[in-house]
Amino acid sequence: MSNGKKYLEFWKFSEKNKAKHDEKSLRRNIIKYFEYCEENDLNLTMTGLSLYLGFQSLQSLFDYENKDEACSYIIKKARVVIEMSYEHQLTDGYNAGAIFALKNFKSIWKDKTEQEVKTTNVTLDLSGEDNIE
Repeated sequence: MSNGKKYLEFWKFSEKNKAKHDEKSLRRNIIKYFEYCEENDLNLTMTGLSLYLGFQSLQSLFDYENKDEACSYIIKKARVVIEMSYEHQLTDGYNAGAIFALKNFKSIWKDKTEQEVKTTNVTLDLSGEDNIE
């Protein structure tokens, strides 16, 4: 199956699922998404998960995660699995996309710049009196 046809399936999933999930159907559909990606040699992505679950955007999935407490744990767990898949891509030769994705994940992956700051105490006499000898 060509990539175009593989991605067309996500459109069909999003039309079918329409983002109305209870805890059980959400878990079942997330597992189906992981299996679909494995069978079709596709990388796991948050956008792919969003479409597969029937959300109209990635932001909609994030909003749902914050709104529905019962489903929040399941979505967070799926995000960690997807994050793990990006970590595994770091060992491949072409890892710039994985680095970018991990930095933009809602997690601990961030560029950090460390700066060393040295301070010096200076005392100025501003009284106006000259102490010239």
